[in-house]
Amino acid sequence: MRRFWIALTIAFACMAMIFAGLAWSLYRAGTLSVHVREDGPGGDSIHFTIPAAVLNAGLILMPKAAFAAIGDEMDEELCQLWPMITAACDELERCPDFEMVRVEDGDDFVLVTKRGSSLRVIVESDCESVRVTVPLGTVSSFLRRIERPT
Repeated sequence: MRRFWIALTIAFACMAMIFAGLAWSLYRAGTLSVHVREDGPGGDSIHFTIPAAVLNAGLILMPKAAFAAIGDEMDEELCQLWPMITAACDELERCPDFEMVRVEDGDDFVLVTKRGSSLRVIVESDCESVRVTVPLGTVSSFLRRIERPT
């Protein structure tokens, strides 16, 4: 009987470690979040958050033809800049937090920042508010999957 409890304890400890590892990887990957709010009477709001791990799995499951089609649509200048764009995105993940863009014009406001391992975009105006957070790892994965025409 004692052997049963030892085996059960070991099995439970293994399952707990697996779940902790899974939770950590989900946390580490970050989330894509979009919050859009229209002000005024009848204004709508859209809020959703998706774990980046789900997005990355979706990228893996997408057919290569979809990414090839995106690559086919690129103009020649963008194709020449592509290695620099992907390298810059990879390097952004390693940079400390900073503010990229800030525009204030009357009641309108735009802010683009790098915070943690995500890009954050905030747009505020008299009639709407938009907040988007995108994990840089997901952006890098997407950019690497696009096949450039040669």
